[in-house]
Amino acid sequence: MRGAGADRSTSQSLDRGLVLMELIGQRPDGISVTELAAATGTHRTIVTRLLKTLARRDYVVRDQFGQYRLGGRLLELARFVQPQVRAAALPILRVLAERIGATAHLTMADGDEAVALIVVEPTTAPYHVSYRAGTRRPLGRGASGTAILSARPVEEVELPSVAAARARGWALSEGELEKGAIGIAAPLPHPQYANYSTGVVMLTAPESPDEVGRAVIEAAAAIAARVV
Repeated sequence: MRGAGADRSTSQSLDRGLVLMELIGQRPDGISVTELAAATGTHRTIVTRLLKTLARRDYVVRDQFGQYRLGGRLLELARFVQPQVRAAALPILRVLAERIGATAHLTMADGDEAVALIVVEPTTAPYHVSYRAGTRRPLGRGASGTAILSARPVEEVELPSVAAARARGWALSEGELEKGAIGIAAPLPHPQYANYSTGVVMLTAPESPDEVGRAVIEAAAAIAARVV
């Protein structure tokens, strides 16, 4: 298992448990004990014992088919991550979600992944995209991650979508993460929160992507203005 036993000053059991949660987080449809044991190179008995400990504290849950998923305790802890930007973003995201009639989000870059910190669903739209805070996606896929990359210095080799997002001020994705879903996002114009983006995810293409793009840029600017 990654990192296990590499440094005697650290806890091997804790490291193993954290690695298990990372692997479970990458499988929203669930993952079995056997798969986790194979992925980590750890005996099934050890993996089972670690999962029971995590499940007792609701960090993971086991469904009727024996598959493990992340538990609600992680969502509770997520409230305490970056509380300032969360507090600034939440009311603005609520307004954005209702204005566009689509699911709004605040997303943060974590290494080469984009992590959804806040997800706000519209209350009036008959249909909308639904996903959990804490969901991770590759940074180079989807509007939220592309928007974050577009705020970084130009690289010699970069994705065309990143260059396009930088040119117009907002990123667009079509079906990159979910079939049929349209994403529009913009980076937060704030030096301390340059690795953040906000945006919306829609089930159908908007009549005017530019209009939605402007709304998302306004929301990003409003969040940045509220953060000291």
